Amino acid sequence: AFFGCSSLKRITIPPSVTSIKPGTFIGCSSLVAIDIPKSVEAIGNNAFHGCSSLERITIPPSVTTIDYGTFYGCSSLPTIRLPSSITRIGKSAFQGCSSLSAIRIPENVTLIGENAFDGCKALLALSVPSSSKNLDGGDDDNLLVADTTADMSGNCDQYAVPYSASVVAGLIADDNCFNFNETIPGGFTPRFG
Repeated sequence: AFFGCSSLKRITIPPSVTSIKPGTFIGCSSLVAIDIPKSVEAIGNNAFHGCSSLERITIPPSVTTIDYGTFYGCSSLPTIRLPSSITRIGKSAFQGCSSLSAIRIPENVTLIGENAFDGCKALLALSVPSSSKNLDGGDDDNLLVADTTADMSGNCDQYAVPYSASVVAGLIADDNCFNFNETIPGGFTPRFG
């Protein structure tokens, strides 16, 4: 509907809308803010892909899934508040959100897709509940890891690394690295450089 509207800065979605279709706002590179009404129950994949000026978005508690690539390339988005209703975060959902500095994953999330936070260079804190059983969404093809040293001297990859027996053995043996795929009672908040 608004695909490629590069001059669109703001939009009001009427309360009669119940879903945002896949790709609706792809390439709306001037879109700065959007409030999604409580009537919306679904946000399709790649809905805001490439909205590089997006700084603020409100997601209502009626939404349960952040789909594949929903915020891919939203490089100006500094933070986002996910409602407790969210149960799944799809592959590449926040990939390329280079300004995203903190995000709290709701308790009900049971799946975080692979590369969900790839390219989130400013990510300083990611709070993940212990209920998130499958953190990479793939067939163990990528592991999410972080450096656990205060000064980042551990030299661990902060995003995704290819899964292999040797990589896993290296991570387990290195006290400076933290494997996000481990379940920790009560959840955890890893800190990034």
